[in-house]
Amino acid sequence: MLLFIILFVTGCTLSYDVKIYDDESVSEIFRLEINNNLLGKDKKEIIVNLEKEIEEYKQHDLFKDYTFSYKIDKQSTNVIVEKDYLNLASFYESYFIKRVFVDSNFIKNKNLMSLNFKNYDDSIFYGYRTESEGELVLTDEDVKEVTFNFYFERKILEHNSVNFNEKENKYSWLYNPNQEYPNIEIVYTADKRYDIIIKNLILKNLSVFIPLLIVLITSIFLIVKIIFKIKGNKRI
Repeated sequence: MLLFIILFVTGCTLSYDVKIYDDESVSEIFRLEINNNLLGKDKKEIIVNLEKEIEEYKQHDLFKDYTFSYKIDKQSTNVIVEKDYLNLASFYESYFIKRVFVDSNFIKNKNLMSLNFKNYDDSIFYGYRTESEGELVLTDEDVKEVTFNFYFERKILEHNSVNFNEKENKYSWLYNPNQEYPNIEIVYTADKRYDIIIKNLILKNLSVFIPLLIVLITSIFLIVKIIFKIKGNKRI
């Protein structure tokens, strides 16, 4: 999947989000922030270039199941690439996971699930530039730093993240070539985080909840108005 980054643009920052739901389905989300100067001279040209590249990638078997979206701001453009998986087994077949981690596995033991991602391989981020020896080199324009964010709807028992938010049940790992690459190790239980499950349910169904909320508020307003009108007529 990160061929998208190398071939599409250079000089971007990448966040890789993995959302593991209570039913063990998984969402894989790439968030790329790209300087607008790399995409075009104005918004119109940026849109044309983005649409062209996205359409070309959609024709490739590797990307046909991914959805692409983007938002253009004043200085940068955020490109979001997403794919959903029915279960952990299919997620572990993700091109990106298999490409950047030499060793990855998940182990289910009764009510515990252990996720492991080991031996990070950053060669996918190297530009196609050669030294005199013919070796690939990492330049300032290539993707050098990647943030992995894992979100869960179940309670976490163990993890080795140094950057985490227990309230959001979010666990992050930063991969930078200037430091030793960590392994990702997480163990979660069968216990549900209902606060997060409800929050995600609302976020997933905003298009349904918002109209219902509007109808509910309008109905309450009309009922209150009618009640006050009836009381006013009785006083007369």
